[in-house]
Amino acid sequence: MKNKDEEWNYREFKTPEGDFIKTFNNTLHDWDGPAIVRADGKKEYYLYGRHLPLEEWKEVQRDRVGLPPAKNPLFASSFA
Repeated sequence: MKNKDEEWNYREFKTPEGDFIKTFNNTLHDWDGPAIVRADGKKEYYLYGRHLPLEEWKEVQRDRVGLPPAKNPLFASSFA
């Protein structure tokens, strides 16, 4: 059985300039944080190669995690 890195081709590396980069299938990507952390500390967020501003990345994270049904107003009538 392949491990996660072999099956999905995740890579993390540091450039000679000191930037830390994370990729998934050869595109910039990281669900857990910035895909690029520059040597000067600047962070850049990417999902599947698409650059996202921090606020949009956080919104995608919220949509991905979601709310449990008991806390979601759409399901409030189901628990009344």
